[in-house]
Amino acid sequence: MLTELFLPTKGGTAVSFDDDFRRLGGKEIHVITADVPGAADFDRVHPNTIHRIALRRVPWLKPESLLMYAKLFMKATALAVTRRFIAIFAGRVLPEGLIAWVIARLLSRPVLVYAHGEELTNWGRGRKFALMCFVFRRADAVLANSDFTRETLVGLLGVDPGRIAVVYPTVDADRFRPGISGDVLREGLGLRPGQRLILSVGRLQRRKGFDSVIRALPRLDQQGIDAHYALIGIGEDWEYLQRLAAELGVSDRVHLLGHVSYEDLPHWYAACDLFAMPNRDIDGDTEGFGLVFLEAASAGKPALCGTAGGTGSAVVDGVTGLRVDGEQPLEIARALVRLLTNTTEAERMGLNGRRRVLDNFTHQRRVDQLRALVLRGRYPGADRRKQGAGQSTMSRSVARIAVNPISILARSYFSYFPADKGKWRLWEQFRRTKHYDAFPRGAYRTRYGFSMNLAPDQQIDRFIYFWGCWEPNETWVIRKLLRRNDVFVDVGANDGYFSLLASTLVGPSGQVLALEPIPTTVAELRANIGLNGLANITVIESAASDDAGELSLTMPTRAGTGMTTLRPIDGISCRVTCNRLDRILAHGPTPRLVKIDVEGAELKALRGLEGVFLARDPPDVLCEVTASYLEQVGASAREVYSLMEGFGYRAYLVRGYGLWELPRGTEQENDQENVLFTRSGHPL
Repeated sequence: MLTELFLPTKGGTAVSFDDDFRRLGGKEIHVITADVPGAADFDRVHPNTIHRIALRRVPWLKPESLLMYAKLFMKATALAVTRRFIAIFAGRVLPEGLIAWVIARLLSRPVLVYAHGEELTNWGRGRKFALMCFVFRRADAVLANSDFTRETLVGLLGVDPGRIAVVYPTVDADRFRPGISGDVLREGLGLRPGQRLILSVGRLQRRKGFDSVIRALPRLDQQGIDAHYALIGIGEDWEYLQRLAAELGVSDRVHLLGHVSYEDLPHWYAACDLFAMPNRDIDGDTEGFGLVFLEAASAGKPALCGTAGGTGSAVVDGVTGLRVDGEQPLEIARALVRLLTNTTEAERMGLNGRRRVLDNFTHQRRVDQLRALVLRGRYPGADRRKQGAGQSTMSRSVARIAVNPISILARSYFSYFPADKGKWRLWEQFRRTKHYDAFPRGAYRTRYGFSMNLAPDQQIDRFIYFWGCWEPNETWVIRKLLRRNDVFVDVGANDGYFSLLASTLVGPSGQVLALEPIPTTVAELRANIGLNGLANITVIESAASDDAGELSLTMPTRAGTGMTTLRPIDGISCRVTCNRLDRILAHGPTPRLVKIDVEGAELKALRGLEGVFLARDPPDVLCEVTASYLEQVGASAREVYSLMEGFGYRAYLVRGYGLWELPRGTEQENDQENVLFTRSGHPL
């Protein structure tokens, strides 16, 4: 890990990096960072191996950070030739990211670069911006701290979406929690019972919007709200905020606290009634995420934030707090009044925030995601371009055949030989040979024109490699039903085969919604979308259910099955966000086709579509119905058919390359069936 910012340096970024790497491993992890006061004592007990160097900018050098580049490069090179690393992280894109990229390419190792958000819009459009684009576009993984940061990387910097993983900041939910007492701190401010306290935490700078909170205090007083404002932090706006409070006559209500101790900070969150930081964008300087919003949520407090930057990933409007335009003082004042007068709503938002932190912003979830990105290795697109630049198409083919000619011949036969007779029997025999997984990991073109990243240790990937498709019968139905400009919904998208297929069928003016709840699988899905340069697929990181909230899913320990399920199986349990499909689709056009493959949760997903089934022209639904899976979660195949019959749907079993109607009230013969539900009679 190359980073100028690391504990004991003050700041949220240094804290976050320290937490990431002490959780990722022990002494085998090496951190190259700045030498700062107190470092020796800190490093002595740290679980990682810390290397300290003097990192200072020299004003008369051009650029000022030139000496930093040189020192980072020399130290990293020295470690690279004496240690064996599997990946290199960079805490920022410049200078650390450029040095990390050079070293990683020399070692042929993946490089992962953190993106914080504010650097993307605050560095102008000169040579520094160009260098930043160069590094981000070539990193094997860009670790964006929010959805806003990801969108800016794609839209402004032109970074391949497949390279980007949204790795949200985390918060210590044990340190910041409800139930801590803040009474002593309230008494220290002279607050009487019934008086309200607004809290802000952060560097005192204009874009944070602290001045807007001060401007709102007279309006609160006019509404009969007796509120004080406590502001924790230091910075260039200290005198400005003091002067503003005096001009508005609220100096007795504004408490500039400066720096508070590590131990006291959770108690300040406990002492307040709400947290406020109505941030705004000032000349491209914006809030990338806002870790303080998570601290407030973890403490069970509602939050008020601005709509600028990446705060939408930290505060869910109307759920965990309110988001308003940070440029509009009247909107800010109204939001403060709403949160301070409607205590029931404020308490609900606080509870929602606490629950959201526990489910989505824990340290372990973030570390698991980072570890999965490291194990993913080099971004496939980089290897493919490098290979293409140095080899002709024929020489690449020869190189692959040299790896395993039997696998290449089998792929050609299963994918393209026109006659199907005997193929499946031969396939069952071929699966038992050593050639079944004898192909190199990489990007491969399917028979329908799009490409996918495939790995030989993945069951689904092996089938796609040899057959050029997945689930041939379902593929046949989708290709028959979808037309240009249609909308397709892929529930349980996995790594995106059906989403990619549908994208090519509906065209640029059509739309594909891909729902996948598991973060590591979402990263693979985005990588495949980026591999094909597709702009008509929207990824929604959520499970489909009959209510909004969270689900507990299990990922099997046996690799390569592509199965994440509600069912009680051996594996790793994880909490994921879920929502009703009719809510997700409420503000868009009605889909032409919805595909559902959710390993036993089909009934929940279909119940969440009830609002769409009432539309004038409801969609067809292609659903995998496995009776034994449904029974394991307390449902049944009969319930699925009865639900759809109640909405006027007829069921057709997909067998071979044909549809066979299942009469109403009858049971499916096989445990697992692919079923097309339609209200238009025989659709083909």
